[in-house]
Amino acid sequence: MSAMTQFQGQRILIAEDNPTNQQLVLAFLKRANLIGEAVDNGRDAVERAKSGDFQLVLMDIQMPIMDGLEAARTIREWERGRTGRLPILALTAHGLPESRERVKTCGMDELVAKPVEAEVLYREIDRLLSPRTQVSS
Repeated sequence: MSAMTQFQGQRILIAEDNPTNQQLVLAFLKRANLIGEAVDNGRDAVERAKSGDFQLVLMDIQMPIMDGLEAARTIREWERGRTGRLPILALTAHGLPESRERVKTCGMDELVAKPVEAEVLYREIDRLLSPRTQVSS
């Protein structure tokens, strides 16, 4: 987690409908001195992502109202013609290779399988927030 110190204070949006998973991820972020905010559906995730207040989105795939795949597509569509690109990390119970391809097709950057492990989450956050790996739109 020591590499995470460079990201202290960064704001991360968590789109997750399961309250237990929300609390787990929020605790992991707090431990790394990151600021987490949780929403429980894809529609709210899209609206909060558009605010520009976040440096990363952790997006569950299966949520009510709008699933994570549609939410990611909606965010990517909204970003067209804008500068910058918000990294989106999928959170899913389906860590199969075809799941990884599916989330990437929708505009997500990577996938972390549930149950989420702190060190795996930190490694992906570090990778996605580091300037050397930023993907331009």
